[in-house]
Amino acid sequence: MVKIPEKIGRAHIRTSYKKGDVFLWEQFPGKEKTKDAHFVFLTDCCEDDSFLSVRATKRVELYNGPMAKRFANETVLIKAGETKIFRLDTILDLTWRRRFAVNDLAKILGAGFKKEGNLSSEIIGRIDESVRKSRTLTMREINLILYGKSMPPPPTPVA
Repeated sequence: MVKIPEKIGRAHIRTSYKKGDVFLWEQFPGKEKTKDAHFVFLTDCCEDDSFLSVRATKRVELYNGPMAKRFANETVLIKAGETKIFRLDTILDLTWRRRFAVNDLAKILGAGFKKEGNLSSEIIGRIDESVRKSRTLTMREINLILYGKSMPPPPTPVA
């Protein structure tokens, strides 16, 4: 494996990774055991040199029944076959967020953390719609996801 200088690696990460990119982290350290986990970047590289992401889960049964109504605005369902990355029904849970700093990504990329592809604009639109309805995201997170900045753009003057 070729070692890329850290400075070049960080610059590449800042410019190459975008909102909607899907990454697989092999042997992700969970609460009880390690397992493979998918993460979807919700933002481009932010002002604080990091990416906001959400974890994807194939355990859709956890979001059915009485919990379904409670999490309706906090989840996005990706149906099987809707994308090549997820072969089974998959849930993106906005309550399970993680921030990846560029420096940390530069260290783990290639070592079990790799890009799998990106989501379609239609799925990204559904994510944005859930973000607008979310009750658990902070205003800063909502602005970062929707506008790419911690502050929203100024309102358009009405003529």
